[in-house]
Amino acid sequence: MYTENKKLKLLKALAGIAWADGTLSPYETNYLKHLSIKFNLSEDSWQELEQYLEAPVSLDKAEALVNAFLKQLKAKKEKQEFLNLLEEMAKSDQCVT
Repeated sequence: MYTENKKLKLLKALAGIAWADGTLSPYETNYLKHLSIKFNLSEDSWQELEQYLEAPVSLDKAEALVNAFLKQLKAKKEKQEFLNLLEEMAKSDQCVT
């Protein structure tokens, strides 16, 4: 499983992607909260992630967050897992944009 740092980078990347359409829906927020619980994210990491849920993330920042996470992925399985999580999040609000 991922380290705490990798989990946090993953959730930040997903948050950045969720903001790409200019809004973070309640469904997307709930999905990210669900993942933080599933990943047993620490309280400190949760507090760091919260800032990405409370205010819009620019496209440049979102791209930087995604790139920071992708640099840590080595195995094909990890890359596929990221794509699966991204797809689940995109479908969470029943409005893929």
